[in-house]
Amino acid sequence: MKIKIIAVGKISKKCLLDLSELYFKKIERYADIEIIKIKESKDKNINVNRHLETNEILSKIINLKEYALFSFDVNGVLVTSQEFAKIIDENKNFNSGKICFIIGGSDGLDNSLNKFLKGKISFGKITYPHQLFRAIVFEQIYRSFKIINNEKYHK
Repeated sequence: MKIKIIAVGKISKKCLLDLSELYFKKIERYADIEIIKIKESKDKNINVNRHLETNEILSKIINLKEYALFSFDVNGVLVTSQEFAKIIDENKNFNSGKICFIIGGSDGLDNSLNKFLKGKISFGKITYPHQLFRAIVFEQIYRSFKIINNEKYHK
């Protein structure tokens, strides 16, 4: 299985970078995973930031036509860990198991991305710090593979 994560911004806090790298390495046991980093826009206008970042994401997904694309959105479909695992499991056989998750910047994503998405996923109605959310996504992907493979995961 191939997983790509397109993420806006960088992780500057060492503890969150270490946590993200820990789960990233654990995922590599189950899938070929790659992160594509998008530079965060620093304009004072939120709409400009969304537009610039989304356009950069669109320039990356043009080469990912065979991937099932999902974004994370607080207003997306609320999923449990088991339901998220099911999304990954169901896509293992879609075009050789190619799936891409998009993590927008702190200002969110422009609606122009919607037509390319297979779905929008929500991990809850609360807002997470952007850098922490990336670590959460990696942990949930790892947890999904443990669920899919019926392997024990310490809770």
